[in-house]
Amino acid sequence: MSLQLLQAQLHDKNWVFGKNNLVTFYEDSIGIKYLDVNDTSNYYYLGENVTCISDISGNLLLHNNEINAFSTDTAKQIIINNNKEINYQESSFIASSSTTNGSVILPIYPNSYIYVYLQSTDLNENFKEYKLVLKYHLIEFNNNEWQYKKYAQNLFSNFFLSERLKAIKHPNGKDWWIIIQESLDNSCSEKIISLLLSKDSLTEINTYIGVKRCNHLSLIGEIAITKSGDKIAMAYANDSVEVFDFDRCTGMFSNSRLYLLDNPNLQSYGLEFSPNGQFLYVNSFYQSPLNNGKLQQIKLSDGTVRDVISFTTLAFQIERGPDDKLYFGYGGDFYKDSIYYPNARGYLHCIENPDSVGLACNVNLGKIKLNNDAWLAGLPNFPNFRLGALSIYEAHAGRDTVLCIDSTVNQKVVELGSPTINGVQYQWYPNYNLSSDTAAQPLAFPDSSTWYYVTLTDTTIQDACQSRTDSVWVEVKQCLVLK
Repeated sequence: MSLQLLQAQLHDKNWVFGKNNLVTFYEDSIGIKYLDVNDTSNYYYLGENVTCISDISGNLLLHNNEINAFSTDTAKQIIINNNKEINYQESSFIASSSTTNGSVILPIYPNSYIYVYLQSTDLNENFKEYKLVLKYHLIEFNNNEWQYKKYAQNLFSNFFLSERLKAIKHPNGKDWWIIIQESLDNSCSEKIISLLLSKDSLTEINTYIGVKRCNHLSLIGEIAITKSGDKIAMAYANDSVEVFDFDRCTGMFSNSRLYLLDNPNLQSYGLEFSPNGQFLYVNSFYQSPLNNGKLQQIKLSDGTVRDVISFTTLAFQIERGPDDKLYFGYGGDFYKDSIYYPNARGYLHCIENPDSVGLACNVNLGKIKLNNDAWLAGLPNFPNFRLGALSIYEAHAGRDTVLCIDSTVNQKVVELGSPTINGVQYQWYPNYNLSSDTAAQPLAFPDSSTWYYVTLTDTTIQDACQSRTDSVWVEVKQCLVLK
């Protein structure tokens, strides 16, 4: 394993969530402390919308926080570094605190990060209809200080989005796919948007797939991505979860599967894949009355839904830790001045063996005692920093060649291709007049001029990017021989 990959793993070493809890994942232990923030009388705590990032050495770098979190007039989200708010030249930006996965911080280049977030507009009192717009900032460290270098009013033209925002690394190893669902005003949509975001460009790819999402309940709930990056799941607050195959090369979705839970009154909310990608864990709670809930496990191969544990309170977002265990919190102090479920607060709970079936997954309630008892709806929204570039091998069919039919050489042949690479398969077309159509360097002896094509497939990865194709022209002709 390369040093670069080892370092990249440390971007998610620190988790900031709840009321300034800082959880740090070490190789063989987990640390917890209270993150002191200036002016704590105004900084309340993070609800659903949580994001943070550490540097390549595992030092906490940036995290969001909320001021007046439950005041609709003055609530705002800020980015903090080293206990200080990063100054933004056009006053503070307003990210929506009540969005399931509402923001993410992505490394682009050294000392350069992109903060992507959802902002709500036109929110009515009943939360039935509102618009979410996608925005981003480029944040850079220059001259010993953090600065906002670029601000996009709207990342793209769509103003109607769900609360599910996730990022996944493009196979080139440097750019990011931003995944978001469309939500039409007073209508239905089956559009999923993949935005390829780099430091200097933006490309939009749309896939129309799956169930039609028609009401506000279908816009709420977590989004999760498998550790391998090949599947994406979305929780709908109407007793269902949808899973798609995802192509990191093209940004396209395919093979939609809808999984129904066992009670139409259950509101699906938190979800996460097991590390092996075979199971999906879902935290749900009852809509009416809004209390109690359960953790369920879905076996993706056959759709079997198993109850793992029931709660007498609300359980919310689930996130996979750097240790490949799954973590979640309980709902507790929903508003600053009221306590709904006092016995549930102040702990982070763990699914110790998420690759195991049913109760063998081993839910460890109260594994981590936090420093305070704030509401724990949200945990950090991370991309998978361990997804690196895919195949680096390029197909090379060889140099264009001329074979002279009037040559005195008895057998007129040419060697195609390039030396063999371990773990790579080769397929040549057309497959006639070749010594082998699966060799890296076959001999070609065509009767007439021919284009030969080779497709190189890197079998060490499973993605559309694993294949490359190249061609070579072999011309057969009578050559002019000077005497």
